[in-house]
Order: sequence, then C-alpha cells, then structure tokens
Amino acid sequence: MTAERIYIDEERASFAQERLWLLQQLDPSDSGYNLVIPIPLPPGTDATLLTAAMADMIERHDSLRTLFEDRDGVPWQCVLAPYTPAVTAHDFAELPSEAREEALTGLIAGEIATPFDLAAAPPLRCHHADLGEAGTLAVIALHHIIADGWSMHLFARDLAEFCAAHVAGRAPVLPPLDYQYVHFSTWQRDQVERGAYAEQLDHWVRTLSEAPPVLDLPLDRPRTPQPEARGGTWVVHFPNALRNGLNQLARAENATLYMVLMAGYQALLSRLGGQHDIIVASPVGSRPRAEFDDIFGCFLNNVLVRGRPARTQSFREFLAATRVAVLDAFAHQDVPLEVVIEAVKPQRSRTHTPLFQTMLVLQNAPRTMAEATPESEPVDGPGLSLNAKFELSVALWESASGITAAFEYRSDLFDEATIAAMASAYRALLADAVARPDARLGSLALLDASAQRTMLHDWNAVQLDYPDTATIHGLFEEQAARDPDAVAVIFEDLTLSYAALNRAANRIAHQLIALGAGPETCVPVVCEQSIEMIVALMGVLKTGAAYVPIDPTLPQKRIEYLIDSVAPKAVLTLERFAELAGDPGAPVIAIDGAHAAAGADIGNPEVAVSARTLAYVIFTSGTTGLPKGVEVEHRSVIHHLWGMREQYAVTSADRFLQKHPFNFDVSVWEFFLPLATGGSTVMVRPGGQRDLDYMIDRIVAEGVTIVCFLPSALTVLLEHPRIALLDASVRWMLCGAETMARDVPSRFFERLHARLHNLYGPTETTVHNSWYECLAGEQPAVIPIGRPMPGVRLYVLDPDLQPVPVGVPGEIHIGGASVARGYRNSPEISEARFVADPFTDGPDARMYRTGDIGRFRADGNIEFIGRRDRQFKIRGFRIELGEIAHALRQHEQVREALVIVREDMPGDLRIVAYVVASEAGLGEAALLDHAAQHLPRHMVPSAIVMMDSLPLTANDKVDMRVLPAPGRYQRDAGRAPEGPIETGLAAIWNSLLGSAVEGVEDDFFDLGGHSLLAARLVAHVRARLGRVLPVRAVFETPKLGAMAEAVAAAPIAEDDLSAMLRRPRRSL
Repeated sequence: MTAERIYIDEERASFAQERLWLLQQLDPSDSGYNLVIPIPLPPGTDATLLTAAMADMIERHDSLRTLFEDRDGVPWQCVLAPYTPAVTAHDFAELPSEAREEALTGLIAGEIATPFDLAAAPPLRCHHADLGEAGTLAVIALHHIIADGWSMHLFARDLAEFCAAHVAGRAPVLPPLDYQYVHFSTWQRDQVERGAYAEQLDHWVRTLSEAPPVLDLPLDRPRTPQPEARGGTWVVHFPNALRNGLNQLARAENATLYMVLMAGYQALLSRLGGQHDIIVASPVGSRPRAEFDDIFGCFLNNVLVRGRPARTQSFREFLAATRVAVLDAFAHQDVPLEVVIEAVKPQRSRTHTPLFQTMLVLQNAPRTMAEATPESEPVDGPGLSLNAKFELSVALWESASGITAAFEYRSDLFDEATIAAMASAYRALLADAVARPDARLGSLALLDASAQRTMLHDWNAVQLDYPDTATIHGLFEEQAARDPDAVAVIFEDLTLSYAALNRAANRIAHQLIALGAGPETCVPVVCEQSIEMIVALMGVLKTGAAYVPIDPTLPQKRIEYLIDSVAPKAVLTLERFAELAGDPGAPVIAIDGAHAAAGADIGNPEVAVSARTLAYVIFTSGTTGLPKGVEVEHRSVIHHLWGMREQYAVTSADRFLQKHPFNFDVSVWEFFLPLATGGSTVMVRPGGQRDLDYMIDRIVAEGVTIVCFLPSALTVLLEHPRIALLDASVRWMLCGAETMARDVPSRFFERLHARLHNLYGPTETTVHNSWYECLAGEQPAVIPIGRPMPGVRLYVLDPDLQPVPVGVPGEIHIGGASVARGYRNSPEISEARFVADPFTDGPDARMYRTGDIGRFRADGNIEFIGRRDRQFKIRGFRIELGEIAHALRQHEQVREALVIVREDMPGDLRIVAYVVASEAGLGEAALLDHAAQHLPRHMVPSAIVMMDSLPLTANDKVDMRVLPAPGRYQRDAGRAPEGPIETGLAAIWNSLLGSAVEGVEDDFFDLGGHSLLAARLVAHVRARLGRVLPVRAVFETPKLGAMAEAVAAAPIAEDDLSAMLRRPRRSL
C-alpha cells in the first residue's frame, strides 16, 4: 500500500475470504478462483456508457472497491473511495461469425488465466465487446474473494439497470442498500464469538466424528507434501432422457435432483476407491438474513455431506439415507467451515485438505462463461485448463439439452484419461440407477455399452489358432519323427538329439507304466538341473501322468509333504537325493544316466492321453502356510506354448536358455516351447543362474536367441562389463515374475539391441498371460504388464465382478484355455478362485481371480499395482507399498528397494523399507528425508534397513521370511539453532506452536503447524526478522534449518504505512 491510499472502511476478512486469501498467498499466480461472466448490454451501450455504469456499480457495492491487506498474517478488507474504472473496448463487429466467437472465447480465456494481485487493487476487470449484429457484451472478471454465484446475478441485474438508465437518461431503479459486506463480516464473527452457532457446531462434531482422514481416489500419482494447483477439466453431457429420469426418481423418493446426483457421486467414489465412508463438500450461498440478500460479496460456505454407501445396499435405500444427510447438512450451514475444522480437529497433512478432498455442486445461479459449453452440440471432451480448487470437483448445470457435468481435477494427481473414464462412469452409474433403482450399489454399471465393448472384447480380440487336441509329448514326438538328428537339449558338454531324448524318455515311461503310472496319476521328480531332469519330465508325460517338480534343496519335511499330497505311483530322483523322499509308499527310481542308457528304442507308449489330461502339478506358497498344488492340463500348456510361438515368431532355429528352477513355472516354456517347435533348449548347471560370467559364456557359446530374466536379475546383469556380447545372438529378452523398475528399459537399450518384453502371469493361468514391449526413450511412470497374449482374456473387475473404468484399480482376472484346472485337494479354494467367465460364451468358460490389483490405461495396457493381500490401512490411511518403493527408487543412489508392512509386536504395524544402494555412504536419514519430500507423511517408512543385497529364494524371488527386523530409528533433531535468523525463527515457531524447538531438523508441520499458522508465520518473519518470506516457502522448506536459509535469501521488507480512515458502523 502507498501512503496516499485512503480507506473509507476496513474490517477483518470473513472466514470464507481468509481461506481464499491464503490460497492466493500460497500461489500468487493461481487464477483458479477467477470468475468471468459475459453480460448482454442494452442496445446503445457503448464503452463510454459502460464506463459510467461501472462507476455506478463500484459506488453501489463496496466489495467492488475492496482490496486485501496482510496484517500480522491476517487478511483485512480495505475499502477504497468510489472511483471510475478502466474499461477496455474490443471491436469484433466486422469479424466473420466464427472468428468473432473465437475472439470472444480468447478474451474470456485470457481473463480466466490472468491472476489478480489482491493487495494491489480491487480484483475487478471490465471489457466492452462489440459483436455487431449479435449485440454488445460486458465481460466482467472478478476474484471469488469478493463475489459468489448469487453476486454474479446481482451484478448482471444492477449493471443492466445502470446501463439502461444511462441510455434513457433517467435515474436507475434499484433497491436501496443499507449494509455492505464488511457489516456481514463483523456480524458473522460476532455470532461465532458469542456462541450463536453452538448447536450447529455440536452437530458437526458429532457428524464428523471418526471421519476417514483422506478419501481413497483412483490416483494416477500419489499425493505429495508439495501439491500443485495446476489442473484440467473434463466435460460430459447427460442427455434429456437421463435428466428426466433423474428428476422422476427424485420426485418418486421425495428428494431433489441434487440429492440424486450426490447419492450417485458418493456411490461412484465408493466403487472407484473401495471406501465405504465418503465425505463430499458442497458450496452454499449462506445469506442467513434478509438484509444480506442484495449485498455483493463472498457469502460462500461449504457444507459436508457424509455418506456410508454399502455394496449390498440398493440405490433407492442409499438415496433415502443421502436425503437425510443432505437435509441435516443444509440445516446446519451457517457455521463457517473453518470453525468446524477447528472444532473437529482432524488429522492434518501437507498432502491434502482436512476433512474433504472433493466437491459436488449443482449450479442454479447463473453460470459463468468459464463453465459454459456450446448448447447446440454437447459432446464429451476437455474443458479449460485452470488451477484446480480441490483434488476433484464436479460442477453440474441444467440446460435445454440436458445436464452438463464438468470434472475439475489436479493434474499432478490425475491423468486426463482417468478423469474422462470416471466422468463416463458417473453417467453410466446414474443411468443404471434410474433404470434399476432397487439394484445393489455394487451391481450398478460403471461402463456404458461402448466402453464395455472396448474393455471386454476389443482389448481381448487377439484369437489363437492352436492344436487344442494335442499333448506336450505328442508335439515333441512329432518333432522327433520329423527331424530326429536335430539338437533337442544341451547341458554343459552333453548334447541330446530329438531321437536320443525320445528313446531315453520312452524307457522311463515304460518303466513307470509298469508301476501303474497313467492319466490323472502323479509322479514327483526330485532333481536338480541336469540332463536327466528333462528326460524324466518327458518320460512322465509320455505315461499320461502329471509330473510334480520338487526342488531337492527344500527342507526334507516339506519334500515329504509334497510327495505325500499327490499320492504318487513312483518317485523319480537322482540317487544322491533318494533319501529325501522318505517313505513315499511308492517306488523311488534313480534316473542317473537315464539319457545314456543302452538298448534299442522300445517305442512311444500307446497311452490314451487327451488335451484335458493333467500335465503337471506345481506347488505355490499358500495363505494357510501350506503350499497349494496347481493342476495344469495339457491343453493349457499347449495354448500357452502356441501363444508364445506366435508372439515371438519362434522357429526351429531358436535356442532357449533354460535357467529357472523346474518348480518355477517359467521353466515350462523354457523346456517345452523349443521341443514343440523343433528348437533347442540350453540348460544351465545347478546354481549357474547366479554366476553371471558363466551365464554370458553359455548364451554366447550356444547362440541362445531367447532369454528370460527376472527384472531384478536383469538389473544386475546389465552392469556386467561383458553384457554387450549377448548382442551376437539374443533377439528377445523376456522379463516377468516381479515388477520392472522404470529405469530398466533405458539401461537395457543403452547396452543391448535385442527386443525387451515385460511379461505377467500367475502359475494358475499357465505362466505368461500378458506382454508389454519396452521401447527406447522416455518410459512411462510405471512399466505396464501390457496386453493379453494371443488367446488370453484379461479383465480388471471389482468385487462384484463388474468391469471398472480406465485408470481405476481392480482385481485382475484371466480367462481363456490357459486357466488351470484348480488347486489339488482344495475344492473350496478352487471354487472361490476359479470362477465362471460371464463375459464370453461357452459352457466351460472360466476365469481366475488372481488377487493382483491392476488397472487399464487408456491405450489398453494394464498397469500392475500390487497384491490385494499386501494392501494395508494404517491409522485410517490406505498404504500402497509399490508407491513407496517407487519413490525410494527415484533416489539416484538406490539400486533396489522393497517395502513391506511388519507387525513385530501385536498391533504395531510399521512400514519398513529394505534398500540396496548403488554407492557406499547412503544412509537411513538421507533416505527418510528423500521419502518425506515425495510421499505423504503416513507413507514415509518408519524404518529403512540398508542391505548389500536382497535375500532370494531358489526361484530368484525375494525371500520375505529372512528379511531382518529393523531397529527403532530415532530421528536426530540436529544441532541447536545458531545465529540471529535461526534463533529468531525458532523463537517465532515457539510462540506460534507452543512447543519447544530443539534443532534445525525439526519440522514446522510435525510440531503442529498448518496452513493458517503458515500465514501468521510469514507475517512474524516480516515483522521480527525484516524479510518477506512467501507463504509457499513454508511448505517447501518446513525444516527449521532449510527455512532459515529461505528467510536469509528472501527480500528485505520495506516499511509499509497506510492512512486509515473509518466510517461509522451501521448496526444489525
């Protein structure tokens, strides 16, 4: 303020104004609260007359000449004397109609995007637009801090009357104003201070008791301690048929259209986020007394509607509950939300607003042009890109063509495609609710017919023509007859031709048949990597029996349990492992040297084996503590092998590296894909997969063309100095079985020229079911698991088996012939996990519920999020362990990161991260600081354990059982404050927070600070330290030491004197 500026009135800002002022201090470039309205002017109103009319407006309404001054961190309304504003004239009259509309749209968009300086001048701008035969418009831009929706109606009414009066040369006819907005501000604070809202406040404290700390939304990126206001808008249209249906439903249930829309929105949020306690804010123009009706100003307040939608509840039932909640909320709308928040005392966080993060508004006041869309041809599409007021807000308005809904969202949290799908889901859910109001909320459609066709059918459209009556050994026998001398298997210096392998397998098969092995029986194989292993597996398959691979390094009790659980006809093993079988109740046959046994070929066994016969049983870890045996039929294996054959154009010239343990399902295609297509499999020696030099030697020496690595193993391999040698033969590098870090593809293409695929699939659906080709260049934030393999169907469904929209997490379900038979001896679990596929024809169409959480991207690729049983809630917050690990991996010195939730003491859930550094010297404190900068406070690990490497199982997966328990980490508050700025700042903190500051590592928000105190902190810094610190700097540098550096770098404050004149108050 300059010393010459005279205020004719002043008053502390209202509660609503304080909130808007603080948001502007956080980001002075924010224009998200600009209101722009085009007002048709009476004929004959030129720019000069409009200027005179605007002067009348400014004299009539004090708010239009009010600016906001910062006094000790508190905003004050400062009312200037009446003045004549500048009006900018625009002559669009001679432009063609399209160009005229474009020019007007550009003018409005420019005003929407241009921020106001609330302290420099009243936030008001005016334009006169001459549109020729289309008339003239006044384009008025204001900041929300001085106006609300009803005020815009008053503005249009009063301005039109002032203009008409000037044109006609008469006096304006308007109701007199006895009060101005400053009087409302004074009255409102007086009401709060003398307890007039005590009953309403008690209602809100009861209603919001134990409210969820944050709304679970389908975010594309996690919330961070530095939220960004940058936003976007997606607009969808509800046709008149839907609007009529919504209104009819409202009338039938004694509700309003708003109540139906609110019930639908809360049901949608519950379905999308899996949360059943939802709080949605709605703005109300709270003018509690008739004297305030004609006052121009921000009478805005937000009321909170809390709903508890249950999936089993009908929409009609939930609408009735919503009606009660809405009526209660609006009956208690007078108490300012800021007062409610202080009374409820919710958990505060820098990552989100307290109590609510989303808003719904049905606009019945005149709309601003910022929200307008062409009425002629309403179509879905992007709206204006503005700064978002909340994480997600929905504004709806009725028009002649139906209802328009504008979804405004924060771009740092959501992608446009996710919001577009969410908006379409809202429309689909409401349409289904109108058609079936008694349907359960969990059964209401989230996809319209077009989106459902795309997701369920178009993205699953790659069919597979495969030999559906063939068997694994049958295809091998055909290859052996076609090219008997071709190399089938290479193990170290041993080589077996197709004919030799066939002869050796036949001998074992006939021996097993004599012992009773046949279709639907089992033969365990206890063996390590060896040439005998492949002979044994093929021999078992030739009998029609299923092989059961058992790792000899397992504890003997577990080996005995696995053998006993399949009621074996015989056990095949190497002689040195024979004792591990215990007493299986069946012959134990040593297979040492089986590949080299002498004698004539006794021929292929003549056993009736169908494609639906059991081929193998692989045991996976079980949630009960006991392993589950997955039963896989020949048909499923052949389906998978043929899908891989087509996907990777496999020929007889290909050589596959067989490196995975045979009780790990990836080994299935490493063994049998080459043997079914005439190629060769190159087996590594026992433990060879952990010797990188050996692996590279084998790949290069044998000319291996297709290799599969876990992403973590590939990460290590890429650091090997001889990695480039693989380019001599490798054409496909396949990865799977765990999440691929974002930097892996870039590092891969820096070193190799092969193609890289990220694969996904559980044992229960026969190895790999999806693929994603990684390309060089910029990588997506999360490497997808991709699209279905040929012949596979992938769905992302909610608990009611309803498909969820793009961008929304759900459980991955897999359908097709690759789905296994089920779990051995576990009919109840099988029935729960292997279910009918409702989206395809066929009496035996089934799908597998994976327990994996994923989501579709707009391009049809799926992102893997994590295991359903590894999602936790701690202190009411949903914890995504994958997000935490991803944030830690962003540190330049982190090579690997694994995050788990531990419960080392009953009830004490702790987030613990295990980190492998790429460089020495990285410590827990530095990583915790890094995490705090990128994650919400509730997702920052309570401890980080630095490790040389992550422990692995025999299958090269992380062995969770041996991860060490962390010690208790005590954060060091750091050295004591030193120097005048640090000690002065610490003194300010002490006075504001009421707690002692110990050191430079103390955090303002950890000690109880929040956004309102941040504004007061800035004012104290100016007054006591003489520096102008931006409010945003408090959020960006919350630690005392870092904030002191920001203060030292801030501009020096200049003395600010203002002449203050007060006019007498008119009492109410």
